[in-house]
Amino acid sequence: MENKAAQIKSSSIVKVIVGSLLGIFIFMTPLPAQGELTIPLWTIKNALGSILGASQVYILLAVVCIAAIGSTILAFTPNKKYPEFVQILFKVSPLMLAVRWLAVAAEVIAMFQLGPEVFWEPNTGGLIAYDLMPSMMCLFIAASVLLPLLTEYGLMEILGWILRPVFRPLFRMPGHSSVLALSSWFGSGTVGMLSADEEYKKGYYTGREAAILCFGFCTIPLPSIFAYTTAIGGLEGKYFMYFFLCCTVVAVVSTMIMSRIPPLSMVSNEKSPLAENLIEEKKESFKEAFQNACARAEAAPGPLRMLKDGFITCVRLFVDVFPLVILLATIVLVIAEHTSAFAIISKPFIPLLNLINMPEAEAVAPAMIVGFADLLLPFLAATPVESQLAKFVICVVGTMQVICMSETGAVMLKTSIPVKFWTVLFAFVEKTIIAMLIALAMGRMIGLT
Repeated sequence: MENKAAQIKSSSIVKVIVGSLLGIFIFMTPLPAQGELTIPLWTIKNALGSILGASQVYILLAVVCIAAIGSTILAFTPNKKYPEFVQILFKVSPLMLAVRWLAVAAEVIAMFQLGPEVFWEPNTGGLIAYDLMPSMMCLFIAASVLLPLLTEYGLMEILGWILRPVFRPLFRMPGHSSVLALSSWFGSGTVGMLSADEEYKKGYYTGREAAILCFGFCTIPLPSIFAYTTAIGGLEGKYFMYFFLCCTVVAVVSTMIMSRIPPLSMVSNEKSPLAENLIEEKKESFKEAFQNACARAEAAPGPLRMLKDGFITCVRLFVDVFPLVILLATIVLVIAEHTSAFAIISKPFIPLLNLINMPEAEAVAPAMIVGFADLLLPFLAATPVESQLAKFVICVVGTMQVICMSETGAVMLKTSIPVKFWTVLFAFVEKTIIAMLIALAMGRMIGLT
């Protein structure tokens, strides 16, 4: 039988090398630009923003109008057969239909300065319509098209092989979990949770190992991190590489600690009732890992398909996410600017933040806890904060808290992984404290104030 290694095409090897290096360059390589460090993705985003110019706000208005009108048509024609993609975009609950129309109203009010000033002034609706959403749109376009360079060209398989030996001693997880951990880290945390659940049911993990994997690495998707931290949170682009490094440190340190203490140490360490046996770890050679990487790269999209798939991803993100972001952001900023609600909720946490000398402690306090409700809220809470150190801490914490009950927390509780609501709540608190302390220390180390 012909050796499997001999069957690897040279074109696949080239794809692995070129695709992975391009991904690392675009997403992770700091470059000097106008006297400060930035990453190529940020440069691409800025160039795209310059090309689109003032038309960005009208594109966004068109997007939310299409989302609302399309959903209304489907809601009033329930018996008509529509293509699957149309149903994915526009078939929503009555609540989400209302959200989409309210987002249209919020966008129109902000753009044309209608009604009470509180809804369209520069610190509320005006900020969303003219700064936050256009920046977020350009980042999503660039990142959605280019993300396959990181995830689809074999880099995950090679990094997974490198990390296998350390996963058991560091995180008390089997070595093969390293690939899923990286895929969740760079791709989608929600998909990572669902994948961990499926593999738990097949016997790849015990309940505790699956829980550690989800709480440790199923974070916000990489394209969203760029948008949320810089476009919403207001973290300056030149600090993004430090931010990403800090998130990596938080992931490693917090998972090491949390895997050894309650509540995660109390999760059942038995196999799933649906699994016949626990699957034993197999030691994989680098040759086998590289073969898997080449197989992945062989099936990876070429430039035209990347553009097509990226466009489809963007359309889904724009229609599904943007109306909710616009409405939530408007509500949160109006509450933050014109009421004392956040100040009241966060009062118990202010002494702790003052104790560790957190800048703008009163403004930062709400951001430490609102992430349990929705992943967008910490970044929105960072918008009025002036200090880049405080923004840095909020963005790291908001990214690394992992669990929010509007999405990942709800998904986690619906899986067969043996965790309870109290497990989710206490793990959220632990992750928040660890992330906050590390981010504050690292932010000060790089000179943020």
